[in-house]
Amino acid sequence: MGRIHIEVGYWLSERMVPEQRGRLLLGEEVEEGQTLSGFLEGLEAKNSGFGEVIYDPQRRELYPWVQIIYNSRLIRCKDASVITLADGDYIGFQPMYAGG
Repeated sequence: MGRIHIEVGYWLSERMVPEQRGRLLLGEEVEEGQTLSGFLEGLEAKNSGFGEVIYDPQRRELYPWVQIIYNSRLIRCKDASVITLADGDYIGFQPMYAGG
């Protein structure tokens, strides 16, 4: 079993936890061999706000306004099934940025 670090960026954190101001930092335990996709499903089951703002449990993917950062790399949600989490990993959820 290991522990990973999670950061939910500004705007997403306030929608997930209304009394939250700024980014939300969490630590979560992970089972050995757990994939990122399995971890996302577990977070959604534990926290309904996560399922409303970040991860769509019916479609099993991030909402289109969310980007996921895994150990300093921007990744696609569909790659989450092949990523195995380890102690000390970082997962960040940030709002999608667009514009010119």
